Amino acid sequence: MAVLILTASRTIGTVGEERDPFDTFVHSVILVGVSYPFQTLFASTAMSMFGAKLPLWLCAIVGCIVAAIPASVLSPTISWVAGVMPTGEAIVETREEFFQNVSSRLHYVFLLFATLGTLFWMLLNYRWWVEHLQGARGTAEQDRQNEEAASADVAHLLRKLPVQKRGRLLALSAEQHYVRVRTEAGEDLVLMPFSEAIASLPNDLGMRIHRSHWVSRNAVDKVKAARSSLMVILENGTELPVSRSFSGAVRETWSDLIES
Repeated sequence: MAVLILTASRTIGTVGEERDPFDTFVHSVILVGVSYPFQTLFASTAMSMFGAKLPLWLCAIVGCIVAAIPASVLSPTISWVAGVMPTGEAIVETREEFFQNVSSRLHYVFLLFATLGTLFWMLLNYRWWVEHLQGARGTAEQDRQNEEAASADVAHLLRKLPVQKRGRLLALSAEQHYVRVRTEAGEDLVLMPFSEAIASLPNDLGMRIHRSHWVSRNAVDKVKAARSSLMVILENGTELPVSRSFSGAVRETWSDLIES
């Protein structure tokens, strides 16, 4: 739509009445093709970085105006190379003549991008970016809340360990009335039921691989397959067996880590 409007209104400049309409159209395509990526990049970046302190519409407009600076230099360069740049009555053949011509019209080209370019971008893209950013913020906020809840649950378990052995949780193992808690900082026994320890953790943090073993999803280094049995190897080298009832889930979860 922007290309058609620019071409029809001839706001991009022409070479008199003999101007080739096709060249005018191609030049319009170059204008829009150059300005749109710059405007999207600058406007979306400004909205993401300053949207929490300033209105999103203001961030988008400022971003589009700033984007007019590189666009106003690059677009005539591409048009000149393509041989479709409107030059009025001037004949631009050398590089020096090109730079002189561009310098004399730079303020006009910049104004074109800063006004019409910003208007078109705001009309066609602003609403989508607002919804996208707000949706991303909502998802990020929900993820943050989930992480905080998960961290609180894990911290409740880790507080039962000596301070020097607290760290990222790797695995849990049942040992009679105790639970062996393995972290990246070490391991120790905690007096509590194994089922209670697992129930206190978020479901997506890890999974049970055996009647007596639970592992964190991001702590598994590889899975060894020997005949019909599986063995999970943690990042600290600990090997834990997988029972038949959990072998299907283990194969599905860590299919890319299975070694024969």
